[in-house]
Amino acid sequence: MIKIEKVKNRPVYDITVNKNHNFYANDILVHNCAEIVECAGITKAQKEILSNKELLESVGLGDFYGEESVNETAVCNLASISLTKFVNKNKTYNYNKLYDVAYQATINLNNVIDVNYYPSRAAKFSNLLHRPIGLGVQGLSDVFFIMGVAYDSQEAKNINKQIFETIYYASMRASCDLAKQYGHYATYKGSPISEGKFQFDLWGATTTDRWDWKKLREDILKFGVRNSLTTCIMPTASTASILGNEASCEAQTSNLYLRRVISGEFIIVNKYLVRELVKLGIWNESVKNKIIQQNGSVQNVPEIPTNLKEIYKTVWEIKQKDVIDMAADRGAFIDQTQSMNVFMENVNFGKLTSMHFYGWGRRSFLNDSNGNPIIPTNDENIQVVSDKNGIPKFFREKKTNLKTGMYYLRTKSAADAVKFTVQEQKSVDKIVQKSVEEKMSEISCSLDDPENCISCGS
Repeated sequence: MIKIEKVKNRPVYDITVNKNHNFYANDILVHNCAEIVECAGITKAQKEILSNKELLESVGLGDFYGEESVNETAVCNLASISLTKFVNKNKTYNYNKLYDVAYQATINLNNVIDVNYYPSRAAKFSNLLHRPIGLGVQGLSDVFFIMGVAYDSQEAKNINKQIFETIYYASMRASCDLAKQYGHYATYKGSPISEGKFQFDLWGATTTDRWDWKKLREDILKFGVRNSLTTCIMPTASTASILGNEASCEAQTSNLYLRRVISGEFIIVNKYLVRELVKLGIWNESVKNKIIQQNGSVQNVPEIPTNLKEIYKTVWEIKQKDVIDMAADRGAFIDQTQSMNVFMENVNFGKLTSMHFYGWGRRSFLNDSNGNPIIPTNDENIQVVSDKNGIPKFFREKKTNLKTGMYYLRTKSAADAVKFTVQEQKSVDKIVQKSVEEKMSEISCSLDDPENCISCGS
């Protein structure tokens, strides 16, 4: 609730609960599920499971046989892959190695389900029945830094899509191989994957030619899969800090910032940027202070080359439309969902509405030479939305229909702190030049040189 205020008489729209739950809001036909379903009651599927002694014993739930109902508690075992570990020395990406690691991680997470400690019987019942796992990532923006590509470039978008296609393929292949040995998960029958429908099929998206999806589909139709869910994008703030990566799939918020922990405060610098500046011989106190004055941005630092400014944009300098597009590209290979943050300056309801509609897939019509809207036809991935008079208003692209519109909305503070500690260098006539080795040793982090770092307890 934002506020309550009295207004003059004006027309309003009521939700009309009928068979298809449609209603009109500002002349736009909206589909709304207005039914309230009692979730505590037993479903037909659960009733059949609880009365199937052989099935329950086969999945380690024999003690639930004969019970009238179980209020399930959803459980998911998570792991994240550090994507930086698969960048080759020639700045190409090793998708085959990524496949091997994702394949093994899927097997490991599946094993956790059987040996895990469950805090409640409801959690154990749910996890052994559906066997969901969540294989995620961290350090996507670090990959782009290492490979020297801008986060919002077409090359980065292609890499983004291929990384998640590879992880999804590896996890589904591993889950299918496990099903060959141990059988599919108990509630497999009737699921989309039991009909040979992968996540990208449900999105109407296409795959690359890198992996043999046709053979995998045939194997799954024959053997099934061991896990109901395999991939997700979870927040990885803590583990990403430990491994020295940017969290999840996020672009960096700043090239230089202060991190506060129990042991004190530490200045964190983008190590990839500093290495580039050291190689060019332009990393010095003046450049560092200018980056601090710009709140970690390099766009207004004249000493830094244009190509590096493109690569080291902060998330505030990247169009959120590109962020949403990349989320949709990888979303076709994520069978759970993703925690995608949105970053907006001077946020208002108009911006938020526009952003959510774009993530929902809303697109405006293009007009022909006569000014009439060009209405897409004969495309199952396009849904035309009309007003109450049947006049088309806009259309939806189902391929960009995000499951989760937004995780956190991030915005900047209204006021910026004065940086008293940064002294302007009015004269740079005498700058002591240091060797590359000396400069790199000054910025060494515990992650790169754990024996010689005394900054923290890492």
